[in-house]
Parts: sequence; C-alpha cells; structure tokens
Amino acid sequence: MCDRMVGHTVVDMENRYFSPHWLKFNRKPIEMRNLKPMDVEGNHGKLTMWVDLIEKKDQARHPRYDIQPPPRFPFELRVIVFETEYVVFKDEISKCNDLFVRGYPGSTEFA
Repeated sequence: MCDRMVGHTVVDMENRYFSPHWLKFNRKPIEMRNLKPMDVEGNHGKLTMWVDLIEKKDQARHPRYDIQPPPRFPFELRVIVFETEYVVFKDEISKCNDLFVRGYPGSTEFA
C-alpha cells in the first residue's frame, strides 16, 4: 500500500494556544474536520481528531496515545438482488442480468 494525499485541512495552532477558552479543557474535544481535495471543490471525507499542545517540559507527564488503526481481516460479502426497477434485460430468454452493485458500509447508498 502506498501513501497518497486524499485531502487537507488547516488547523490554526497559534489561535488555540493563546485562547483561554481552549486552554481550560483538560481533555481536548474530539473534532470532525472536512478533508478538502487539492484540485476540486467540495470535501473528500472527514478527519476525526483532537489537538493537544503540550510544552516540552510537561511532555513526560502526558503519555502518547496509541493511534494504530484496528487490525484488518479478510472477509467476503455476498449480495443477492431480488428485484430491480428501470433495468433493461440483456438476456431476454431468462430475464436475468449480471449486475454490478457497489455499497458503502454503514450507509444506504448504492451506486
């Protein structure tokens, strides 16, 4: 797998560091920020994150979080489409088609 940029976001660290409102939180709130692609308008997804600004002298008191992604495991998903609308049958004898279906986990969108 190769690394590639899917989008960018801008976080104003100086504004946060000098903000009394932001500094009063012991645990910083989790943020969801839009990832913007470089070449087109819109969003390429969301980034879930938090920002901790710790002075160098205090870093030993604040251990780092392990942010490794969960382990991947292989799986196979099988889908049967029983009914369709507005599909032209290519095989007129059996009235069946081989269709390509794309689904996204956690959503009801299909392409």
